[in-house]
Amino acid sequence: MNVSEEGWAEVARALAGAGIGVEAGVWSVADVRAAAAEAAPGSLLRVMVEVMGAPPGQEPAAAGEILAALDDSALRGVPRLLHGEGDGCWPLIRYAGRLGVATRIGLEDTVAGPDGGPVGGNGNLVRLALAVLGAARAPGGG
Repeated sequence: MNVSEEGWAEVARALAGAGIGVEAGVWSVADVRAAAAEAAPGSLLRVMVEVMGAPPGQEPAAAGEILAALDDSALRGVPRLLHGEGDGCWPLIRYAGRLGVATRIGLEDTVAGPDGGPVGGNGNLVRLALAVLGAARAPGGG
């Protein structure tokens, strides 16, 4: 659930009370602060860092600010997933590979490959993302 949505904290607490883990979507440093202040300790399974609306080419920098805010918060030990959409998807997958942070890919995120060409489905996106991650993780990659 996205931290920027009204009522997220109440829903997260109710789910945690029922033994259901929550993935909190944060889009900004302000969202990180809100999540750190409102989430019950141990209630978040993961924080999904969603970079939306950053200027082209600035997606990794925007993600870095959010990740740094997580490092400085009560959520520093919560696993993370880095996620973008559209043209920002591939730079963030590369960045996730360099950092060793989890990421995701699917037609919900983009319908184009890293070269801008169309893709033939989720399976093709996954293969392309694995190649981008592998290259980013290689010595000197990225």
